[in-house]
Amino acid sequence: SNLGDIPAFELRPSQLDEGAQYRPIPRKIAPIWPQDSHVDIIVTLSPSFNPTPISETPAEFVVLQERNFQMSNSSEKRTVNTKFTVPRAVQNNGTLWGHFYVGLTGSNLDPRQPGYDSAKAYHFAYPLTQYLPKKKVAKTRNLLDSHSEDEEPEEEEPTGPIITNHYHPNASFAFVPAMGVK
Repeated sequence: SNLGDIPAFELRPSQLDEGAQYRPIPRKIAPIWPQDSHVDIIVTLSPSFNPTPISETPAEFVVLQERNFQMSNSSEKRTVNTKFTVPRAVQNNGTLWGHFYVGLTGSNLDPRQPGYDSAKAYHFAYPLTQYLPKKKVAKTRNLLDSHSEDEEPEEEEPTGPIITNHYHPNASFAFVPAMGVK
């Protein structure tokens, strides 16, 4: 099913053939699961790159919990609107991380729990904040006002860009169907 000479993931060998060398960055990649698979998806938010066990994540920070999502059905769409309290660490210039857990329906999605199988589930973290230069504020003065001598001198602005933390108020992700071997 669109895999070329790469065997299906569940048929992969348990060890490399004699003389074969492991490549940390593969030359070719293929889908891990068949395109008609159904998956469970959980997305959580955290101020840490390291995931908290899903069972210990406060409900407010579990922003998506989807069961039995069919990957190959392009008409399957989900929209989730939620609000959460921005963690104190993120308010103090920390990074807001999204933890994405995807796995075959019914499998254990939490890599910190016993029974997690990397052949049936996948976790990745993605930063939802960006550090961007702060936009300059244009100095304005009303030309119709009289210019008074006793105005306070303007404060000198620091040289160089001021970097501030921004997060996106919305995010989206999609499954790319039928990509085959690349």
